[in-house]
Amino acid sequence: DVFNKDLELTDDKIKTYFEKNKEKYIEIFKSVKILEINPKKLIGSNEFNDIFFKKLDDIHDSIIGGKKLDSIISEYNLEKADIFKINKLGEDINYKKNDKLPNELVENIFSITDNDLTFFIEKKDKYYVIEIFNTENVQNNLKNQKVVKDIKNNLESLNKRKSMSEIIGKINQKNF
Repeated sequence: DVFNKDLELTDDKIKTYFEKNKEKYIEIFKSVKILEINPKKLIGSNEFNDIFFKKLDDIHDSIIGGKKLDSIISEYNLEKADIFKINKLGEDINYKKNDKLPNELVENIFSITDNDLTFFIEKKDKYYVIEIFNTENVQNNLKNQKVVKDIKNNLESLNKRKSMSEIIGKINQKNF
């Protein structure tokens, strides 16, 4: 009760806290092209055979040689890559989880620090060519409920620490 009596989180307090701590609410988003490669797409068959793995090795060698995803798509007559703009949680710019991307891929994408990089990933018998083509810092705002919730939690913690400090001070001075 003592902690909660002083805890009135007005919109002004939330806004003031946000303005003083804006840099804390900047989030990194990466724009990526992702192409899943399977036997059907690469060789027109559902079999994981020698021909498939030979072409997969050729694609991997092309990436090591510096080829970009669009060039690989054209050379191997593959379908267009999917384009996503995601944060480290695999959420789009509107903070909706992208179910098309396995968490392992998102982790790989965010472990890479370079922009304009094409790389090859194998995960559980699935093969991907991924190209990061943009990284940007996006400033969150108070319309994002995650930001507001975080601010409220921080303000509550600050308030509790302040109240505890006051109580301890009164106890030490024998005024409690």
